[in-house]
Amino acid sequence: MHKFLVNMKKNTMLEEDMTDLAATSPIFKDLRNVTVLITGATGLLGSHCVFALLALNALYNANIRVLGLARSRQKAEILFAPFLQSEHLQLVYADLLSDWRIDEKLDYIIHGASATDSSFFVEHPVETIALAVRGTEKMLKLARDKQVRSMVYLSSLEVYGVTNPEASSITEADYGYLDPTSVRSSYSESKRMAESLSAAYYHQYQVPARIVRLSQTFGPGVAYEDNRVFAQFARAVIEEKDIVLRTKGETIRNYCYTKDAVEAIFYILLKGQAGQAYNVANKETAISIREMADLVIEQSGSSKTKLVFDLAENIEKLGYNPTVKIRLNTDKLESLGWQAKTDLTIMFQRLIQSMAADKRD
Repeated sequence: MHKFLVNMKKNTMLEEDMTDLAATSPIFKDLRNVTVLITGATGLLGSHCVFALLALNALYNANIRVLGLARSRQKAEILFAPFLQSEHLQLVYADLLSDWRIDEKLDYIIHGASATDSSFFVEHPVETIALAVRGTEKMLKLARDKQVRSMVYLSSLEVYGVTNPEASSITEADYGYLDPTSVRSSYSESKRMAESLSAAYYHQYQVPARIVRLSQTFGPGVAYEDNRVFAQFARAVIEEKDIVLRTKGETIRNYCYTKDAVEAIFYILLKGQAGQAYNVANKETAISIREMADLVIEQSGSSKTKLVFDLAENIEKLGYNPTVKIRLNTDKLESLGWQAKTDLTIMFQRLIQSMAADKRD
């Protein structure tokens, strides 16, 4: 067994995914002898990016140095425990908005630090906005000072707002309505502003920033206590409890498997056009929340998990968005050579297996 697999043995599926990605994806073949800064390094996609680069080192002696910015030392030291003595990984423990610095040369930046809990957006809208806007400008200034080769900002499909529900697909130019006075919009509007800053720094200062517009992304590595809808569904199956929806479940959106999303991030980082945004999703996964709940229950084969509705009177207080129907168009990303490979059924199989293993640990 490869040393990287031994080090990563706590989550077998995550290790398999990142090792396979490093071994087989053509986007990694020329990535050698560089330093990459990843913010949000303990987040789902940030940590996957760290692990993918470490796997690349283990497989090919790629000599990639990874700097991971993490707010929680405890979380980072647990997550990256096998690699804390590695010369190729340096963890920087700091809040994104605090006074920290990087003295060494940087080649690439993957900026993934962000608020992710919808209840946080409602309870702390000021902090949500500050983290997105001030945090992204701080990273853009760093990218300018270090004269990086490329930077990606991890944004969200939420920048589209409420789009035309009859639209067959949403390209990077198809924007809908957002209410800026809704506290829930603190996340969506600040993501829009961070994208605008990224484009502005490119046009005014030639900072080579690209924008990654992510659909909801999941797979191995999702924390057992994660409260996003896909994790709630998986947890209900594992615990043999009912899936409880607080809305009618009419929202339709795409999803993307973590491994596919990480590959997309590197395609955009290394081949994308500066100043441009790219949708990241598996376009074949567009499904309503209710249909997805039914799929998970059917797939589980359990008679103990049923779909139950407990409709909330005020969904905004819970941090929920208005009902949207959005199917992301990924032609622009696919023109770079990327393709989504994992369907929704496999995504949930691997998510449930991974979360069940996490629960046992």
